[in-house]
Amino acid sequence: MSDFARIASAVRESYEAAFPGQTIHVDSDFFELGGDSLAMVTIILELEKHLNVEIVGVDLIHAPTVQDLSHQIEAYLSEE
Repeated sequence: MSDFARIASAVRESYEAAFPGQTIHVDSDFFELGGDSLAMVTIILELEKHLNVEIVGVDLIHAPTVQDLSHQIEAYLSEE
């Protein structure tokens, strides 16, 4: 599994944790799913746990889809 695929899988799983019962795809949008502050915290904590990456709420605002956030995280990790 490529790094991007691993990241995208973790992001998708974090969205699933934040939005239980909803089907999550790469183009699923945080705001269209009904994202709120609790969902944002859930996603951030899940990603910190699974990817050991620190993101902030503004990252979700600027990259609200699973795919966009995955690319953002990939860029963060490549800077390390």
